[in-house]
Amino acid sequence: MLVITTKKGRSDKIGVSLNSGVSMESAFALPFLQNTYGQGNGGKLSATSGESWGEKMTGQSYTNYLGNQSSYSAQPDNVRDFFRQGVSLNNSIGVTGGNDKMQTYLSYTSNLVQGIIDRNNLNRNTVNLRISNQINSRFSTDAKVTYINQAIKSRPRSGEENAPVSNIYNMARNISTADAQNYEKLNNIGIAEPTPFPSTLSSIYQNPYWITYNYINNENRDRVVGFLSAKYKLLDWLTLSGKANLDKTIDKGETSIYQGTILYSRTGGDFQNSNINVTEKWFDMMLEGNNSISEQLKVNYRVGAIYQDSQYDATNLSANGLNVTNKFSMNFASTPAISSGFTQVQTQSVFGQTNFSFKDAIFLDLSLRNDWDSRLPAPHSFLYPSAGISTVFSDLVKLPESITFLKGSLNYAQVGNGGRFGLLKSVYNYGAGCWQRFYKSARHCHYQV
Repeated sequence: MLVITTKKGRSDKIGVSLNSGVSMESAFALPFLQNTYGQGNGGKLSATSGESWGEKMTGQSYTNYLGNQSSYSAQPDNVRDFFRQGVSLNNSIGVTGGNDKMQTYLSYTSNLVQGIIDRNNLNRNTVNLRISNQINSRFSTDAKVTYINQAIKSRPRSGEENAPVSNIYNMARNISTADAQNYEKLNNIGIAEPTPFPSTLSSIYQNPYWITYNYINNENRDRVVGFLSAKYKLLDWLTLSGKANLDKTIDKGETSIYQGTILYSRTGGDFQNSNINVTEKWFDMMLEGNNSISEQLKVNYRVGAIYQDSQYDATNLSANGLNVTNKFSMNFASTPAISSGFTQVQTQSVFGQTNFSFKDAIFLDLSLRNDWDSRLPAPHSFLYPSAGISTVFSDLVKLPESITFLKGSLNYAQVGNGGRFGLLKSVYNYGAGCWQRFYKSARHCHYQV
């Protein structure tokens, strides 16, 4: 790894930092596999079997499942050879500058990741900007925005049924990597078809190279995260602050499935497209103070309000087969289908908190919060408190020399939540021809067409 770092920025100066790194990764903790018996069962060789309990492998000649003459020999690395060496390239540059009144930080980060399964790659670009201002002795602001653009190519399927890793683990012990890589052939009209491949269970396992190259799952994400905050010191002991936050994610996905892919393909292949928008907004304001009631008794307190709004908007398209084989576009969909969903949850909250400190050894904490949640029936409200007391006995009384520190605490708290969205009621709206979920908070509905 190579790391180059310059000095950090100071007041009235500009600082630049540069970081570069390279890392390698490989498959870890592969299963231990026997290399004594090859294809077949009960000690008998069968080139069409996916089991590995046939004859002992001694290099005898046989006709393999592709119809070619081959050596019946162990292939101890046929699983390991499926995985490639992963490489990650990480580069970033950051620029800082400012003066006593304003500080600015701008950075760019690039992450290029090559996964350990062929064709799986990630490309992520991140831009980060932060500006802080001390406008005067009482008023300050802070703002930050981060933009992330990410593309994932050929994300591998996970799980057991027809996924690359489960498929390779089920490959017979005498099948060579070269034979397995002969995973497709062209028919008389130039359409790719899977070559025969012996499997322990042909209904859910397929040639791992076919599923790697012919089940293509691509994902793209754009995300913006940021906040704007301000703080004003009303008095030496009283501060008013506010903050606005945004987290917005736009996900787009495309899945192309070649004809002949077991479990997932339709006639002509299949194509799926998804668009998901998630928007999280929340705003808070807080009045915070601290006072010394006496030399030994101090109190901190804060009151505030929070407003949260969460929206989820999804649209999914499915071709359900293709009129032109392996032509991956909704224009060639055999039976196009669309489904969509939208949810919105709003929560308003008010809260108060007080902390007492006596002799910096006895502490009493009290809080109370009330939420109004749109997922609940009117009046949408629930209240929850907390209380806690703790004492550092070693600061109050003299203890035996063997005890240097002794503290005790007692706490009680309740936590509230509006529950799962859409739990209250569901009816079918025949007039609209769609499922429509209604809530006593009538602002929010869910549609699925």
